[in-house]
Amino acid sequence: MVLAAIAAIVLRVNVPAAVLGAWFTNPLTMAPAFLLSYRIGAFLLRQPATLTDFEMSFPWLTETIGHIWQPLLLGSLVLGVFCAVLGNILTRGLWRLHLVRRWKQRSKRLASTTVAE
Repeated sequence: MVLAAIAAIVLRVNVPAAVLGAWFTNPLTMAPAFLLSYRIGAFLLRQPATLTDFEMSFPWLTETIGHIWQPLLLGSLVLGVFCAVLGNILTRGLWRLHLVRRWKQRSKRLASTTVAE
């Protein structure tokens, strides 16, 4: 999280999005994320999703990558684009909501100042 925040500050990108990304992609969530990516890719390629387990080891990867690379790659791309678009929409929406609230507060403050004078 700290490295993601520092990199986001240096690169001048959205710090909360970078930290959230670091929370999502950690050793506990990596296996379900890869499995979900694989299943999405297999569905889109109309292939049976034969992979039911995931083991984070080099021998497992070398044995199975030849069979799963296409659905995994396609699913990762689709899931990544979906999450990026959703994150962009949510970030813009929350920022807009924040600005509207601040604008209303400012308008109320200016109106009360004008009436008091």
